[in-house]
Amino acid sequence: MHPNARFQSVLPSMASPWGRETRLIWLAEEVATHYETPRQSFVHFRKVFAWDGAGAPVHLRVFADTRFRVHLNGAMLGFGPPRSDPRWQCYDEWRVDTQLHPGENTLAVFVLHLGYGNGQHISRIPSLMAEVRLGDGKILACTDASW
Repeated sequence: MHPNARFQSVLPSMASPWGRETRLIWLAEEVATHYETPRQSFVHFRKVFAWDGAGAPVHLRVFADTRFRVHLNGAMLGFGPPRSDPRWQCYDEWRVDTQLHPGENTLAVFVLHLGYGNGQHISRIPSLMAEVRLGDGKILACTDASW
C-alpha cells in the first residue's frame, strides 16, 4: 500500500474524515448535469494560508480524480492517489509541520483528469479536495470557492 494512503467512505452512512468546511471543487457541482467527461484536462490549484507556528502536528490531506502532484512552499511533497475501490476512495495524508514556516505558506496542487476508465481507474467527475489541519482539528486551509 502507498505509504501516505488513507481510506474514506463514499457511502453516505459512514462518517467523513474531512472538515465540514472542506468542499469537493473543480467540476464537482456539475455532477448531475455533466454528461460528457473532459479528457486529459488539468488544473493548477493554489492556496496561500497563514500559520502561527503553534499547534503541531499539522497534516495535509489530498484527494483528486484522476491524478495529482502536491507542493508546499515550493517543495514537492508527493503525488497520488493510490489505486482504490470506487466505493472506498483513497486519499493521501502527509505530516507537514516541518515544511511550514510561521506566516504565509503556499499550497499548490496540479491535478490531471484522464476522463476515461482504464484497468486501474474508473472515470468520475474532475475533482479535488484538500485540507491542512492542526492536530486539534482546526483547519488552516481547505478547498472551497476561494481556490
